[in-house]
Amino acid sequence: MSPQCQGVLCCWPVLENRNVTNCRRRNLRAELFALTFVCFAAGLLTALWCHQAEGQDVKATPPITQLRAKAALIRLGTTYSRAQVATWLDARRFIVGRWDGTITVFRTMSSESEFGPVLVDALTTPSKQGIEMLASLGGGQFVSSNDAQSLVWWRQVDNDFLPLTLPFAPKYGTAVSAVRVDQNDQDLLFVGHQHGYLTIWSLSDGNERRSRPAERSTLRLMRAISLRSGNPVQWQGQSWHVRGLAVCGHRRVISVAEDGDICLLEVPSGKILSRRRYNASAQRGLNDVAVLGDLIAVVNCAVGNEDNNLWIYRIAGNSLDLVAGKRLILDNTGDQVFTFSVEMFEFAGQPHFVASTEEGVIWLGTVKGNKIVTHNQAKVALEGGVVLALAPSNETVLSVGHKIQTFTIGSRPVREGEIK
Repeated sequence: MSPQCQGVLCCWPVLENRNVTNCRRRNLRAELFALTFVCFAAGLLTALWCHQAEGQDVKATPPITQLRAKAALIRLGTTYSRAQVATWLDARRFIVGRWDGTITVFRTMSSESEFGPVLVDALTTPSKQGIEMLASLGGGQFVSSNDAQSLVWWRQVDNDFLPLTLPFAPKYGTAVSAVRVDQNDQDLLFVGHQHGYLTIWSLSDGNERRSRPAERSTLRLMRAISLRSGNPVQWQGQSWHVRGLAVCGHRRVISVAEDGDICLLEVPSGKILSRRRYNASAQRGLNDVAVLGDLIAVVNCAVGNEDNNLWIYRIAGNSLDLVAGKRLILDNTGDQVFTFSVEMFEFAGQPHFVASTEEGVIWLGTVKGNKIVTHNQAKVALEGGVVLALAPSNETVLSVGHKIQTFTIGSRPVREGEIK
């Protein structure tokens, strides 16, 4: 037998019990020492990490149950359904164009059982874009905006409205206003555009004037004219939209634009006879225009506490003379308030106006000499300006925002919420 075990596992059976026990004791001590070292090192590393994380927003790891996803509503998109334009087709029907791309056709109430205007048709343009222009052509026909390089001519066949897309140069921009001009054997359509252009269309077939609107075979683009101001109103939202067009007699049309200028235009050429800035200190452009005889009403956004948002001018030859300005506002604490839409009519031998403002209010008033006098106002919308349209009879005013309301122009006593 070899006497050399040397403290390691011995192969000799005689020495097994003694030497193996000693070896195991030595190995256990080594394992305990190694374990102690590992624990010490782990503690040291933990202390160092805590020292580095001190002062930082370090959150404890939540339980597994808290890591599960929570329900959330994530906005995908928004469609704005407010009305932008409206006009009457005839004595009983009117159309409304909205930013959601719809054109809705309504008729007025026909019995006491009907609570308001009745929807009779709904249309969309080929482009499915928001509606920025509507104009009646008579005979149940009308035109609408479509996109930046076309408009749509709608013809009523039986009970359906059939669209025909009419192209124009993209540089003109989307059609944003229009008026039919039927003077001196001229049957024309004047269209105002986004980029400050005016296009003039013939409503006749070639040089032949049709006896009835329904017989028109086409709308023909004749010419385009730039109405851009050489010195536009300067503001962050600078634009050139020709927002309003109105016939003012004697072969003339009035245009107003967001560049701040009022233009008097010749028919049929579209030549600019005169131009003027509506307000020498204007900070915003113009939104709409209405004409009654030789009086012209234009509306804008009033900025600051001294600005007006309604102006009356008188046509004198080919010039425009300022009559008066008026500030239509209920809350004077705001930075600005715009007037969105305006109409003019005669009542009891006096020129009257109705205008809608950003506060959701309709204002009714008259022009007396060189003064604008307001008679009454009514809240018709929670917020934002409504579109106004005067019926052909001049006896009914249409108001459209999200709601559609009609008002009769009369002299009976006013009840709360009504306009006299």
